[in-house]
Amino acid sequence: MKFHHIAAFAAACSLAAFLTGCGNSAPASEMSETSAVSEESAAETKSASAEDAEKQIGSDMTIGVLPITAHAGDKAVPVSVQIWNNSGFAAFGIQLYYDSKLKPVTAESNNEFSDAPAAKCELGNAAQTFMKSCLIGEEDHMIVFAGLSGENSTEDGKIVTFYFDIPDDAPAGHSFSLVTAIDSFNDEKKQSLNVKTLDGAITIE
Repeated sequence: MKFHHIAAFAAACSLAAFLTGCGNSAPASEMSETSAVSEESAAETKSASAEDAEKQIGSDMTIGVLPITAHAGDKAVPVSVQIWNNSGFAAFGIQLYYDSKLKPVTAESNNEFSDAPAAKCELGNAAQTFMKSCLIGEEDHMIVFAGLSGENSTEDGKIVTFYFDIPDDAPAGHSFSLVTAIDSFNDEKKQSLNVKTLDGAITIE
């Protein structure tokens, strides 16, 4: 059975405390300005500088990844999912779709709530108090990240950092796409928040 984004989010929602928030989230199809994600659309993502990407953000609450650079054969390259214009959030389910040639670094132990492999992930400044679940959907080339806190985080910055190994034969100038999608994004009152997404890439130097 394919580990598509709904199944992935359901697995992540097995966090006992997170069950109180999952049923109150707007479906991804109802959230405004959320990316429609497929492997085909991910492959079309073009690289740009981080400065150019940040110019696209404007004043809306936005979640995503900035373009970064790496070298062929690099190991454990950090990729951070970040938030801008944060109005306050306390529970979420986010997917990061990655190019099929990238290899996500796994955690030392799997998530106790799922048979799926767990991704190595580290919380950033915008989610330091959150409980977390980081699962890898290998068939769909995605990482699903779910989190819950007892109170709103209002900081801009990094939510979570994942790590990827770059193929040894990656050609210079090639870009590996990174596409962000949102299943749920709620505040501490379980109200659904409208969030834009920002896609990025790892470009080989």
